[in-house]
This record gives sequence, C-alpha cells and structure tokens, in this order.
Amino acid sequence: MLIYVSDFTLCEVDKRNYNLQEIEKLLLMNGYCLTNLKTFPYTTRETIDNSNRLIVDEMRYNISEQIEKHNEWLTMMKME
Repeated sequence: MLIYVSDFTLCEVDKRNYNLQEIEKLLLMNGYCLTNLKTFPYTTRETIDNSNRLIVDEMRYNISEQIEKHNEWLTMMKME
C-alpha cells in the first residue's frame, strides 16, 4: 500500500542513496555489488541498510515449495 504524504520530500542526495541501496540489493541477490561497477557511484556509509543479508536471503524462500520438498524427502527416508 502506498501512502502519500504531501509535506514529505527527499533531497537529491537522499533520493540518490535510496536508489543506490535498491540497486545494491538487486545486485547482491545476483552475486554482484556496486563495487564491481567501477564507474557507478556508491552510497554514503550512514545510509546503508545494515540488516543481515543472509537472514534476508533465508526469508525469501518459497514456503510452499519448501514444504513440498520436505514432504518428498520424508518419504525417501528409511525408518530403521
């Protein structure tokens, strides 16, 4: 849901940093980062999202697909 706030504005630096953060997230999901792009600008350190990327990646799993795999693997197990 998008909420419009009429008196909220971002300066150009904030817009730039936000967009660079989003680009960095997409690059990280594909095994790259902004430092791989030598001519590309970087975000400033204070605006970088410091959330744990590994936890974020773990949260992106398709739950229904994981349940299906789990159930399939359970049937493959030998009961001894």
